[in-house]
Amino acid sequence: MYVRTVGRAAAATVLGAVTTLWVVPVAEAAYPGTNGDVAFSSTRNNDIAIYQVNLADPGIGTASGDASATSELTLGAGDVEPFYSPNGATAYFSSDRDTAGDWAIFSIPANDPESASNPATELSAIPGAEAHNDYSPSVAPDGGTVVFNRDNISIDTLWAPGGESTVCTLYTPGAGLLPDNSSDGSGSRVVFDPVDPTKAIYAGADGNLHLLSGIKFTPGSNPCGQQSTITDTNLSGEAFPAGSQYATGVDAFPDWGPNGQNVVFNSTRGGGDTLFVINDPTGATPTGYPVIAAQATTSSSAISTEPVFSPDGTEIAFVQSKKGSSIYSEMLIPQTNGTWQASDMEDLSEQNTTGISFDSEPDWQPVVVPGNGQVPESPYLPALPAAAVLSVGSLLGLRSWRSRRRTARA
Repeated sequence: MYVRTVGRAAAATVLGAVTTLWVVPVAEAAYPGTNGDVAFSSTRNNDIAIYQVNLADPGIGTASGDASATSELTLGAGDVEPFYSPNGATAYFSSDRDTAGDWAIFSIPANDPESASNPATELSAIPGAEAHNDYSPSVAPDGGTVVFNRDNISIDTLWAPGGESTVCTLYTPGAGLLPDNSSDGSGSRVVFDPVDPTKAIYAGADGNLHLLSGIKFTPGSNPCGQQSTITDTNLSGEAFPAGSQYATGVDAFPDWGPNGQNVVFNSTRGGGDTLFVINDPTGATPTGYPVIAAQATTSSSAISTEPVFSPDGTEIAFVQSKKGSSIYSEMLIPQTNGTWQASDMEDLSEQNTTGISFDSEPDWQPVVVPGNGQVPESPYLPALPAAAVLSVGSLLGLRSWRSRRRTARA
């Protein structure tokens, strides 16, 4: 039996003769660029593997589902928690595939699916001799500094080209990591600010998002080896002060917007699992607001979790239950009063297969535009100004793109 306990909402399915408990895990961080594929973890095809869906494919959202649009990136075992590098060239993930059965961090080229002759690269442990469980990788703006949860105790980093020998501990949260009693701790993913990597956010066992600042960051060198003086601030406590409408709740799955000016996450603030945004998370007065979002189903029990920003900042992808669970996208439009309106929902991972699968843990691939000064795997990507990320022109352009895609399906 393969059992995964990584969150609060669970769903059960039978994969052949194997019973799997699938619980929604984590979200990540968006780096600026053109919107590419969406990676996610899925129980389809009798395995648990990382898949990629090509959003330009006209099959998305049709009765035939995403069969033509989706391809398997990893061979499957227990491959979960995908995260793209800032230039979209590499996908990192966690897996328990090694013979010792412990969890480790792996990488695979995003455009070169895994095969027997092209195996994924194990980064955080010595194959066959793991002494730790490593979960929930994310990547800093330099494209090679990977941060992850080690043993659900500490926040560790490694330099991807150097592998296991470069692992060291960045920070051990006093309040613990979310969830504090999980077998794999994936709800505690840490994500660097895509603009300022001296800052990072993690979800604490106290149910709040925490902002780390003062991380001494030099591209290509582990920040934990640079004598950082780290300050841990309760970001949720500042954004939702005592006495406010949404003062209490459990926060999870944080993801930075590509300009570093917003964080999207899901929370029980206000009752049920709802999507929220914190504006100006690193400023003097961070403020939190619910996202007014559509529902994929009419079921009152449907919940929205694991939101991630698109690289152009105009959409979010997230998980919602629908005969299992699927990955959805919505336009995300800031309002003048600081709130956010989501609309134009579309199912990205619906499929035409026998049985029910559970799709979760989306991450949106940034596509580097040639000629803008970015080079493979040394992105240190420039920040997109807020006006460019969420401009009227970009929103209209995306609506036009969606319209063309739907016309092609008709």
